[in-house]
Amino acid sequence: RLVTIATFDRITDAQYAQGVLEAAEIKTAITNEDTAPLFGQFVTQVNGIKVLVQGKDEERAVQVLGEAFADKPLSEEELAAQAESEPPEDA
Repeated sequence: RLVTIATFDRITDAQYAQGVLEAAEIKTAITNEDTAPLFGQFVTQVNGIKVLVQGKDEERAVQVLGEAFADKPLSEEELAAQAESEPPEDA
């Protein structure tokens, strides 16, 4: 099962997160990546751009992103809270 570990307003942030996770050998997927450029702010305000990982990688992925975004206003606790608030998504 796939779980959402972070939701971003900007595609560049989601892609950065994806790159960080894949560098840590965590497989990822991004939702709304293709529609964000077409519909812009509407998509990001309604659904956001979600970074997904396999459930077995969730804890490590949250830790990796927490470290990667340490200098940005996105804490490990915020990532964990986002992950817990999102329902699991089927692959």
